[in-house]
Amino acid sequence: MEFLLVTYDTSDYYWQNNTPVHNPDEFWFRYYESDTNVPIDNIGVGDWVVVKSRNGLGVARVLKKAKDLDTVRKYGFKGNVIKQVIAVIDTSKCDKRESDRAKLEDIEKKLEQNAKNAERMTMYRLLAKDNPEFSALLTEYETLKSQTEDSYE
Repeated sequence: MEFLLVTYDTSDYYWQNNTPVHNPDEFWFRYYESDTNVPIDNIGVGDWVVVKSRNGLGVARVLKKAKDLDTVRKYGFKGNVIKQVIAVIDTSKCDKRESDRAKLEDIEKKLEQNAKNAERMTMYRLLAKDNPEFSALLTEYETLKSQTEDSYE
């Protein structure tokens, strides 16, 4: 049996970069690897767990780990740890999906912007064929653009 210090304060607002940004309420729970099939070494600060307490089931986030009751005592807890963790929540697939969606959205925006730019340049070239003044402006534009690193579009 090992132990996890958790908090019910799970809002992402308070967990920037997987680290609590304030001092949340803390509770020690027993952790039985045989119940979760997840070695305690694979659990990190900020990971999600399901706990069973006198109030029923709850979702919590891990703050600390302890291999034994003596370590729990060194952290200053003097009571008896009777509540327990019943599951570790693996959000990795969901997190990856969200990351992929954000990436996809970013790529779509870039593609759309490039398509608009290409369409606009095609229109400029068509207009330049029949209008010498427009053609001169387009030539100047393309020359300046090729000489600079930043795009003015």
